[in-house]
Amino acid sequence: MRIMTFSVPEEVKKAFDQTFAGHNKSAVMTELLKDAVAQQAQHQARQAAAQRLLGRLAQAPVTSAEDLARARRLVRA
Repeated sequence: MRIMTFSVPEEVKKAFDQTFAGHNKSAVMTELLKDAVAQQAQHQARQAAAQRLLGRLAQAPVTSAEDLARARRLVRA
């Protein structure tokens, strides 16, 4: 296992210590870091999916308002 050292504002440290008093803080931090990594991976996957959709949209055929109106009339008939 590795040791990580980083700085946080004093009020955050106090709140963390109060919130997780009596808990294994190393285990809590490990779970929080795992959650952060998973959230970032999910965010990146969503961004990639959005880019793929936008790429498809740029290549999608353009339909005129007249063609849409004609299609609506056909469906309603």
